[in-house]
Amino acid sequence: MFQYFENAIEPENRDLEHKVLFPSKTTFKGRRWDGWDRNDRERTVENCENRLLLTHNDADGLVCGALFLDHFEDVDVVNLDYENIESTLEYISENGEEIEELYVSDLNLDEVYDVIGDIADMVDSFVWIDHHEWEETAQEVADMGVEMHINQDRCAAGLVHDYVRDHGYETDDKTLETVQLTEDHDLWNHEMERIMLGSYEVCISQVFSQLAFYSDTEQFMDEILEYGTEFMDYEKELLRGDDMGEGFLAQVEAEHQMKVEYIVDNETEVKEIGGHRVAFAHGRASPGEILEALVDREDVEILVHTKPQYPVKSSIRSTDEFERCHKVAEKLGGGGHSQAAGCKPEIAQEPMDFIEYVLNHGESLQNRIEEVVREELED
Repeated sequence: MFQYFENAIEPENRDLEHKVLFPSKTTFKGRRWDGWDRNDRERTVENCENRLLLTHNDADGLVCGALFLDHFEDVDVVNLDYENIESTLEYISENGEEIEELYVSDLNLDEVYDVIGDIADMVDSFVWIDHHEWEETAQEVADMGVEMHINQDRCAAGLVHDYVRDHGYETDDKTLETVQLTEDHDLWNHEMERIMLGSYEVCISQVFSQLAFYSDTEQFMDEILEYGTEFMDYEKELLRGDDMGEGFLAQVEAEHQMKVEYIVDNETEVKEIGGHRVAFAHGRASPGEILEALVDREDVEILVHTKPQYPVKSSIRSTDEFERCHKVAEKLGGGGHSQAAGCKPEIAQEPMDFIEYVLNHGESLQNRIEEVVREELED
């Protein structure tokens, strides 16, 4: 079934509507189903003989990885997403007997796993560096023997940079620029210079995030600290393959802007809930940029954004008028920041259910989240 769906959504000759409303081809990339990414994580754990870093697979997490690789001569890095945290920790507990120091960056926990205590007893040092909402969970993990570094005012890369600098890391201007780029986007400040990307003027930190998303992960971590704000000069070298050469990000940005406009015009419903204007939007585009467009046009304060991707996921974003996005996400098994959070409820797990979810424009997930939003806003 998934192979059939993959063949049906080849990007060639698909119009904008299909690109917004149907999954990308990478949703059903073969490695998701044959366990390639899991096996890669397992090999890294098994072969690690000293230090291991677990870090998120977005721009912030990858820059954390770059800083660790630049500071330590012997560190292995595993990039993962939230749904893989528990299974990866369990694998470390069972197969990471050579690991002496374990670090985790740009990942937080909605649930404290017992295996964390087992690993803390097993390794010489266990350090967790993060910037998401933790509340009492951080103390629970600290009581298990983990050294916690939590600060919601910074991005994880900024915290990691401070940590390694305090442990003898010699920084330079390019590294500082790279961390600044990461923080400016990850905290959604977008206060850095704006550059022309094709025919669009975009904050340079937003372009940096796109580069991280499309680049070869290992090459990005190995090289990005050398470039700082000059990273666009090396776009071709960092992206995957020659077919993504110069100008690729400009093409991506142009198409992305059209997707945002399409979603705002055709796939968004704004509702008044508990004195707030809440938008429910569906389609493949950045939730942050969708919210920015809706704030300007509809005076929206909260965005619930669903995408046609598997596993089914929703992003919850808000302006300063609402700072409890993480509370909504937590009730759905997720988490995040006060104004930017996400969740992956167990909806549309089976192939036919997922196809129905796609064809109904995420309606089942939006309805579920609306219930929680109403509970949070009208309480």
